[in-house]
Amino acid sequence: SSINYVNGYNLSGLILGMSANCSTIYAATSSNTEEFFIISTQITNCDYATTGQLESSTFDTGSSNVAYNWIGWSSHVPQNTSVRVQLATSNVANGPWNYVGPDGTAGTYYTVGAHEYINDSFHHNQRYLRYRVYLESQADLQAPILEEIRISYSSYE
Repeated sequence: SSINYVNGYNLSGLILGMSANCSTIYAATSSNTEEFFIISTQITNCDYATTGQLESSTFDTGSSNVAYNWIGWSSHVPQNTSVRVQLATSNVANGPWNYVGPDGTAGTYYTVGAHEYINDSFHHNQRYLRYRVYLESQADLQAPILEEIRISYSSYE
């Protein structure tokens, strides 16, 4: 087998799985002709970021008569890594978005991951919701993995 160098790649099929280690990306597709491909990048510095953030899109609860109950998530958190979450609510779809933790301040975070109580007094009757996830790692070549977030709320009339 030989290495083919290309400047671009016309993907055939859908990507079913992808894995990467530093400067090499491995991907499997749904194509019958190009089921597997390897991309080698020219990245020479393979350091990992120690922190990262993800901000959700806006969720519409469908009503301004809403109470937020709890937040939970599924994750894999190796030693010396963490997942933290803050919530922001608004009655306007475009915000403003003020991210806060359980005590209603920007300096606190939801950290439990298993049905942590949301203090509704900071979010009561706010129709729109966003969350921000903070990922951190002080472990060599390990990172926390967030699989799913669940936020319970109740609409009432």
